[in-house]
Amino acid sequence: MTRRLFIFLDFFFLIIPVLSARPAIERDNYIYHFDNPVFVQTADSALNEARARLLGILDDSLRYRPDIYISDNLKQFKELVGTAFPDWGGAVAIPHRRLMAVKSPAHFPLGRSLREFLAHEYTHLALEDRLRHRPAPRWLDEGLAMYISSEWGWEQNLVM
Repeated sequence: MTRRLFIFLDFFFLIIPVLSARPAIERDNYIYHFDNPVFVQTADSALNEARARLLGILDDSLRYRPDIYISDNLKQFKELVGTAFPDWGGAVAIPHRRLMAVKSPAHFPLGRSLREFLAHEYTHLALEDRLRHRPAPRWLDEGLAMYISSEWGWEQNLVM
């Protein structure tokens, strides 16, 4: 009961104001809320590639549709993800809200490509959904996200 109340209040106070501020771009498997629509093609490509790789690994249909935000505005980003998120972070997945938020590469130096961020964070969402919202061991969660987003090079693949 307490968890449901928390999720409801979280949704009511954080999601409703943010959703009303941005027009949604609907896809079969994602709902985009982008300040700058120039990122739609990159997001489609990166997320569809990550999704295709995850379908076989997770043995799941991945039918749910997460909300994906790319924010140009730091204040809006913080309203979306909360104040506990570190300033140096470029992206976050919040699985219980089926939400991913990424700082816009047009306004923030992210240190990695937008494709990597999208695939990495989508993997966190997909894995927790597959595990029915039970947390995966950290090594599995981060390792799979790094593998799917191709953050690893050949050297790391050989070590594994």
